[in-house]
Amino acid sequence: MSNKIKNWLVIGIPRNWETALSQPIPIWGLKPRYQTEFQVLNLGDLLWFYSTSPIAGVIGVGVVKDKYLDYINLIWDEELKQKEVIWPLRFRIQVLKVLPRVRWKTDRIKINDFQLFWQIGFQLLREEYAVELFKRAKKIFDVLSIENLFAGTSIIQPLIREEQPSYIPSSEKELIIPHKELQNQIAEIGRLEV
Repeated sequence: MSNKIKNWLVIGIPRNWETALSQPIPIWGLKPRYQTEFQVLNLGDLLWFYSTSPIAGVIGVGVVKDKYLDYINLIWDEELKQKEVIWPLRFRIQVLKVLPRVRWKTDRIKINDFQLFWQIGFQLLREEYAVELFKRAKKIFDVLSIENLFAGTSIIQPLIREEQPSYIPSSEKELIIPHKELQNQIAEIGRLEV
């Protein structure tokens, strides 16, 4: 395949997107059956985040930062429940634009008119679908062109807030930064240095 940037549709349930986007560096994983697609996935390829029902639409877009195999770290609820890695073909994502969680249902980009194989959770988008997705994304993500998509990269806020322990005296609360918030700040510093 050529070195041209490819557009991938990444389909997942809302809870898995919440988990993926709340990681210090957003991450996604694929089952081994996607080995062929994983092999042709390149750094810099665009990833369109599609959340399944009840959202049923594109909620964000990002770029592949790196890819690797991981049979050790459990990330998603189903992996934690089964105590085994289900999605070992992993890639880290530089998020370009993502809707806040409260706007997923109301502002998602509908693509139900695209003739896709919806049972395939990770697929290369045909050129005409990628072009149409960019057109629809302009309004939702307030961008004028692909170049604008990379400008002003959105900083994602933690989707799941950690509560501070209730035993901390109120005068000390402002001095303590929750672990997840600290992780996100460190990840953001890393994104800014790229």
